[in-house]
Amino acid sequence: MPKLTLQTDADPQKEYFLEKGTSLSIGRQEDNDIVIPDASVSRHHAGIESDGNAFYLTDYQSRNGSFVNGQLVIFRKLAHGDVITIGNQTMTFSYLKGEERPQDEAQESFNMTMAMDTRDHRSLLARGVAQLVSDTERPAPTGVLAYISGGTGEVVLDKDRIRIGKDPDSDIVVRGMLVGKTAAEIFRRDEGYVIRPGEGLAKPKVNFATLKGEVQLNEFDVIDIGSVRLQFQYQNP
Repeated sequence: MPKLTLQTDADPQKEYFLEKGTSLSIGRQEDNDIVIPDASVSRHHAGIESDGNAFYLTDYQSRNGSFVNGQLVIFRKLAHGDVITIGNQTMTFSYLKGEERPQDEAQESFNMTMAMDTRDHRSLLARGVAQLVSDTERPAPTGVLAYISGGTGEVVLDKDRIRIGKDPDSDIVVRGMLVGKTAAEIFRRDEGYVIRPGEGLAKPKVNFATLKGEVQLNEFDVIDIGSVRLQFQYQNP
């Protein structure tokens, strides 16, 4: 059972143990598992989820970003000794002595990491907001699904309806005994994209949570269906 060790100036060291099959939320709001009372931290800033023996940090589109070993992270598989920085809080991810650790196979394919420091990140955000204001008349961006595992490349969501499942005629074909012919559907709406679960016993997951109904997709959401893991992103026209 790995743990997060928090180091702060005001409080003594704190430890949070991470169990398989559970998640841990981090943010400014009191309903988080780890509360960071810092104005630079979003209300629900990031989370750590397990998948098998591995643990992943996902940034929930926070305002000022999440960092692992000094790098801005969107989605990352955590390794022993990784240092996570969120706002003014630093925490270390580690496995207990003698504990089995997952292999680091294809680490790069699981990581969505940008090498920049906090100052560069905030500057980029400011430029992005200015660009949005000046480009209000540009066409809406098109969504894409980028493969994290189970495939390569990306699928452009340029149709009003995208089918994902075991059916060979699906836009994205997924393997798995319990995967339905149409395991999930993605629809393009005026306000963006939504995903809806379909048939089959293997239910799709969004950010490691089982999809129970139609939900709006946000950029960098991670989608798991059968043998495939995808990340939703926007592609500017």
